[in-house]
Amino acid sequence: MEHKQKPLNILVVSFDWRNIFENNFKELKEKLERDRIWPDFNNIFIISWSTRTYYKTSGNIKTFHLRTFFTKFRLAYDFLSIFLVPVILLRKKFKPDVMVVRDFPVVFAGLFAKLIWGTKILFFLGSMPTELAKTRKLGYLRAAYQRLAEITAKPLIDVFVANGTATREYLVKMGVKREEIKIMVEDVISRDKKIIDNSKKGEIRNLYKIEENKKIILSVGRLEQEKGFEALIESFGQLNRDDLVLIIVGEGALKSNLIEKTKSLGIADKVIFAGFVYREGIWDYYNDADVFILLSNSEGNPTVFREAMYMGVPVIGSKIEAIREFVGEDESRGFLWSKEDGIDDLERKIDFCLDPIRRLEMVNGAKAYINKNVDCDYHINDFVCCSIR
Repeated sequence: MEHKQKPLNILVVSFDWRNIFENNFKELKEKLERDRIWPDFNNIFIISWSTRTYYKTSGNIKTFHLRTFFTKFRLAYDFLSIFLVPVILLRKKFKPDVMVVRDFPVVFAGLFAKLIWGTKILFFLGSMPTELAKTRKLGYLRAAYQRLAEITAKPLIDVFVANGTATREYLVKMGVKREEIKIMVEDVISRDKKIIDNSKKGEIRNLYKIEENKKIILSVGRLEQEKGFEALIESFGQLNRDDLVLIIVGEGALKSNLIEKTKSLGIADKVIFAGFVYREGIWDYYNDADVFILLSNSEGNPTVFREAMYMGVPVIGSKIEAIREFVGEDESRGFLWSKEDGIDDLERKIDFCLDPIRRLEMVNGAKAYINKNVDCDYHINDFVCCSIR
């Protein structure tokens, strides 16, 4: 596609609990690049709920961070954003051409900008929000809130973008016309290419002193209910072999419970909780992994599968639509597994993944699929330029 050679004024409303604008601006810019917002070309204004209040500018990226007092009271901030966002935009004299949104309740933060300046709202769906809400505390109330937001926000959205087939089908079920939905893959591979090239095999084995005769099973994700780590740990504990080490990368509310579970199952010495790992370090984990397993209950287009498959790591995932999209219905690019299949079936699939000869065709096909999946050259400008002339 040819990019429209006119920078857009792009508004992003988000939650930034780690305050990455100040603490890791490089990570923030990488996220914008991943989402194809073209941060080196467009003018970007980020309004974020965070841990403190400030207004700062770095290059063509501005931010207004708003301090929160009750981080878990999400409904209040969604409501306040409706009125505070236009006030901030007026004060800072920023007239957005487009507002990029990843969460249905946040759509309403662009309501007044839409009415005042004709701002277009581009919605990017990267997960299954109603399904995801059900896995959290007070799940059915959260799901009802999400569903209400979907219904009421839909008429305000000008451009619908999905990050894969599964999320596109979610939008279709909402009543969005299939032909009106754009597909935009989050480009983590191109974004991290220099880091990948500089990553080294053996770094993680040395870090945790893992013997060469041990095989590493890797899992990466937030330690939250929807990621299925409890089921993974339980299943790992039932495997009838002593040559495996499980490394879990990520932080979250369930961490202490998961650590206790490894102790109660007597496998604490075989499970490593690596915590949160920055982009600069994550590829070393894939380099040393022998198998990647994630048994999520809900996903949109799981980036970690894309990363593992690109690095030639055989993958095993739960039988949900988003993961099926990656491994294929015929399991030609990886394996699907659920607890109902039994531990013997999981062991059989792990054995296959550990065999360098048997797995070769599968991992080569997986990497070719990922290369094709991210082989594109477009930005958000390509999706909205025609509608703002």
